[in-house]
Amino acid sequence: MPPQQRQRLLKMRPGSEVFARRALEALEQNPDIIPPSLATQLPAAKADLLGIDQLRPILDRLNRLCGSASDTEMALGSDVMNVALEGYNQLKLSGRDRGLDAVRNELGARWKKGRRRNDSMPEPA
Repeated sequence: MPPQQRQRLLKMRPGSEVFARRALEALEQNPDIIPPSLATQLPAAKADLLGIDQLRPILDRLNRLCGSASDTEMALGSDVMNVALEGYNQLKLSGRDRGLDAVRNELGARWKKGRRRNDSMPEPA
């Protein structure tokens, strides 16, 4: 869904969900007070509410799975960075004698660009 369309939608947040559920229940229990145009919309609204109830457990599982996948990606990236930093430190120590200055300088540029006040190159653990 495009962001503009998402912005325009009337959202049912947790606080308004209680209101919506109770309003649909009251309409269903009192069909004689609602106009025909609203009465035709009521079954679809009840079906949408059922769809929400069925979708939530799936979303909960997907969110947990996405969180686990994100944690795994972070751990893998951390492993890679630890080895890369250790290798970079080794290049700084031993690379001069082997003609690796260009590679060392290229890699060192990563730490010089856009350095923040507290952004220093961490030592490998």
